[in-house]
Amino acid sequence: MDNWVRLSSEYVDMLRDNPVPVDLKVVSALKKPMAIDIYWWLTKRVYNLHEPATISWQQLYQQFGSDSELKDFKRKFKRALGDVLEVYQCKITVGPQRVTVFPSQTSVPTVAQTRSAEKQARLERVRDSRSASVKAADPEDTGHWQTFDASWQVFTTSDLFDVNTAREHRDGLVPCGECRYCRFDQSNEEHHGENAEMSEVPLF
Repeated sequence: MDNWVRLSSEYVDMLRDNPVPVDLKVVSALKKPMAIDIYWWLTKRVYNLHEPATISWQQLYQQFGSDSELKDFKRKFKRALGDVLEVYQCKITVGPQRVTVFPSQTSVPTVAQTRSAEKQARLERVRDSRSASVKAADPEDTGHWQTFDASWQVFTTSDLFDVNTAREHRDGLVPCGECRYCRFDQSNEEHHGENAEMSEVPLF
């Protein structure tokens, strides 16, 4: 007799609207059914997990629907979990009474994680580029006060000066720690974002 499962339309809609990505290479590497089940289960639990989640062995036993005794199920679960952790480094602890899953990196990066990594990479490239510009400055030019936009000044060198970057410094559009001029000379730090501060002064 064939085994089959009927899914409600609400459950199908939930799966469609809240997909959880899995790595098919990991699934292929695991091969054993219980290890694959645990991988799918961990992937689902970790997704959007922000604090530790504790699950009793009895709950796991019922959820995985094992036909063996609880004692045998625990032994098989631990063995299969070991296979999973070789290909997916999820943070999980196994105790005599319960299993605890901790917030971990998802098996497949989420869109938010990917965007965050790309943003960090862009910031590092900008930081490296500006650092290289500082190092490339003429060693004989030790620095001077450069005037720009009529009344604003920045302590810099001729090679290092760029009016657009100076405006970013004046307006506080980049963090002080990433500002080319603040890194060049400490005297620029007290003027960093000075124009923005003046704009925020209440008129009344």
